[in-house]
Amino acid sequence: AIEARSGRRLAELEPGLYQSPEAASLMLADLARAARAASAASPVVATVFEPVSLLGEAGISELQAQTVAVLNLDSLPTEVLGRRRAFDVHLGGDDDRARDALLLDQVATLLDEPHAVTLQRLETPLFHGVAVSAHAEVSAEAWRSALAAEPAIEIDEDSSLIGPVDCGEDERAKVTGLRDDGRGGCWCFAAADGLRRGPVGNALALLGAEPTDV
Repeated sequence: AIEARSGRRLAELEPGLYQSPEAASLMLADLARAARAASAASPVVATVFEPVSLLGEAGISELQAQTVAVLNLDSLPTEVLGRRRAFDVHLGGDDDRARDALLLDQVATLLDEPHAVTLQRLETPLFHGVAVSAHAEVSAEAWRSALAAEPAIEIDEDSSLIGPVDCGEDERAKVTGLRDDGRGGCWCFAAADGLRRGPVGNALALLGAEPTDV
């Protein structure tokens, strides 16, 4: 996995296969990097809220069909999603541990540190975008200061209403809800556009292109 913030461009790299990390991995890496800079002594603990867009247009279309079916009291299509996702949330199952490993591997590569994050995934009825609820063993003040130095993070503490929809077409992730937990740690909530602050936006940056170029 390679991120544009490294300053590298694909034209400068040796021929080979490179991953452009997912939005969740990039956000987790930013949160963990800032926690480490704030002297966190343990991994960031995170819950990732995943959209159906990870399954492509077929997943989006089936969630739309499920939503209509629920409202009409009809049977739900599940060929793509595997189960009901409309108006429901599920824990990522044991049969999808490879996905957990993918995200953790991307974060470890981005940070050059194998155990900076521990996570669980929730499969949500979000159509697009991704969100993360995270906890670190640092104070809110220290984490806020370190996050402010992350170029792909925008801190917005004026609103607790930020979600993936508010990040549409934004190349940065938004962080809100930084609050001490009363035990020396801190919680925060982050959200991002799954493409702009994800594999597509990162790949364009690696190519030296602007999102408006395509």
